[in-house]
Amino acid sequence: MTALPPSPPPVASVPLLSGPVLGRLGPFEVGHDGALSPSGANGPVRFAFLWRERRVQAELAAERRLRLSIPAARVPYTAEQAARRSSVLTAVLALRAGREAELSAVLSPSHEVRLEWRVTLEATTASRLVAAATRFVLAVEPYLQLLEEEGAIPPA
Repeated sequence: MTALPPSPPPVASVPLLSGPVLGRLGPFEVGHDGALSPSGANGPVRFAFLWRERRVQAELAAERRLRLSIPAARVPYTAEQAARRSSVLTAVLALRAGREAELSAVLSPSHEVRLEWRVTLEATTASRLVAAATRFVLAVEPYLQLLEEEGAIPPA
């Protein structure tokens, strides 16, 4: 009978989850409870994602206040298409009147329509951020469709 080789020396065990921070996720540090906190940033944390070929901008400020905004469309200039301009401006006014409480429609001096949504999160976790972003894109979809139907120019 042959002897078994000697077993390797014991390795010191190091707990996988030690310290207050589990790791980094973009501009955030992730805690063991899943909570996100800004990593070394003073002020709000900004991030973005693409949806319907538009750049959705997100800003997470103190006290879990989240602001999401998306360029919805551009109102045509009178010299471009006067008839469409009137119907698009009417649609923008309808958006302002019939919108959800958290949602606002902003018309810039360059004739860009931006939709903005402000909400306070219950907790700052990745799943809460994803859920809020999903609610936002679902909420703005009918408005984007209305603007497109009325002849608004898609954002560049």
